[in-house]
Amino acid sequence: MNRNGTQIMGEILNLASAPVSTSTLLRSANLPHPRLKQFLNKLTNAGLIVHIKKDYIITANGRILLAEWKQLHDLANTFGLEL
Repeated sequence: MNRNGTQIMGEILNLASAPVSTSTLLRSANLPHPRLKQFLNKLTNAGLIVHIKKDYIITANGRILLAEWKQLHDLANTFGLEL
């Protein structure tokens, strides 16, 4: 199954619930480095994650977005849809 950009960003936000390094994100999200950097830049510029020293961590706004996305994902699954 191919993941879309929204699914990948949700996965990165979820992984960044605790401080996480770039190398851990690369392995866990199963993305090549240039593609991961694109997503990290988007999420950082949107204020959803922050880069502290060598780690990334989700912000309060990122937690809110992730919670809302999970609710929407669950609702879609209820109707047999996939986001």
